[in-house]
Amino acid sequence: MVWLWRTFAVVSLLFILDRIVSTVGPDAEPPFANTRGVDVGAFYTVATMLRQGQRHELGKVDAQLEVQAAIQEREQTGWRWFEPMPHPPVVALAALPLTERSLRTAYWEFTIAAFLAAAFAAWLLARTLCPSAVLTITVVLLGFRPLWVLLWWGEDDTFVLVPVAVGILLLLTNHRSETGRPWRRELLAGALLGAIALRPQFAIVPFLALLLGRRMAAVGMAIGGGLLAVVSVVLVGFHDALDYAELWRRYGSPTLWHPGVAPTYMFNVRGAIERWDPSWFSQTRWWVALGGSVGLGLVVVALAGWALARDRASELALSLIIVGMLVTAFHSHQQSMIFLSIPLAICIGRSLTLPFWPLGVLWALPAIAFLIGALALENELARQRVLTEIGLLVLVGFGVALIATLLRSESGRPVRANRAGSALGRILSLRPQRP
Repeated sequence: MVWLWRTFAVVSLLFILDRIVSTVGPDAEPPFANTRGVDVGAFYTVATMLRQGQRHELGKVDAQLEVQAAIQEREQTGWRWFEPMPHPPVVALAALPLTERSLRTAYWEFTIAAFLAAAFAAWLLARTLCPSAVLTITVVLLGFRPLWVLLWWGEDDTFVLVPVAVGILLLLTNHRSETGRPWRRELLAGALLGAIALRPQFAIVPFLALLLGRRMAAVGMAIGGGLLAVVSVVLVGFHDALDYAELWRRYGSPTLWHPGVAPTYMFNVRGAIERWDPSWFSQTRWWVALGGSVGLGLVVVALAGWALARDRASELALSLIIVGMLVTAFHSHQQSMIFLSIPLAICIGRSLTLPFWPLGVLWALPAIAFLIGALALENELARQRVLTEIGLLVLVGFGVALIATLLRSESGRPVRANRAGSALGRILSLRPQRP
């Protein structure tokens, strides 16, 4: 099976080189000329407000608009529409160092750092889950198109991906012994997973599933996510934190100052329904999407929680959680698909350790389908609708294979703490447990 992934890595490498040329080549669109890098501009805006002592106004749309317009005028960006920053206020604190440079310099530093974060996460996932082909799988994961969409817009998902990936790997290498499961490692894993609270809509499914299957990890997640929430509220003040409710409401719909995020381009149940039959009344689509998201989310929580509690193929249960948190969230961008790097690495790892036919192919197919499908994603509704139907078939097939494996498994196939896992344990001052 290694030869198959080496072939795919060559295709991924060609795609990576093409993306690099389109990003820094002579014909590349300059940052901020149209829409490229505007999310970096949004982070830069709120960080500038924080530096100027406007911390109580971070959630106010008009205040963000005024400061951003002044930055655009000073930097002569050519960027003519307003991009708000709707993330929790703690992100403004993390972005503060950007304001020590010009906007364009900050963009390049942010983009390079985001790529390095993605490369580290890809290497760590490959080293732990696919030790027989580390470099190959690292290249494959870096060729996942949502990463390059993310770098184009200047989003910060890769910085969230790193602690989430480390938390997942800690859960996978925290094996039960005769005296139980080491609680400190479980607690730390959950605390790292708490970083997903920077995307609040994604936090519900993982937290509930861990609450059912790994309670100490759920406690850690509550502590990690709660700490981020406390810092955010303290930063802007409780009363001013309420401004974010209005900001989120206005961000999700087209306005005079922002084009909105079209549901037809979202990677979730809502986006699939919007693409499948746009002729439905908007209210009908909304309720169907909400009901489908909640229903699917409950199935994911129940099945994954049950599997984690019984150590039945834990890596597959965690894959199900990651996929579930994305497709059931009511707001999920294409670039947020970068979190699928975790289940991709898990599926690839399984394909490398099983006989080529039929089990190796069974686990390689959903990974290849996601990787190729992501390459075809474009802002073109007709193509999106076709991909939706194909994607649903892939998800159903993946779900059936995963559920069958979970139900038939006597105990989870442990991920061995290889040298990467051991190094990770030493860094965190925790001794990795042998299965």
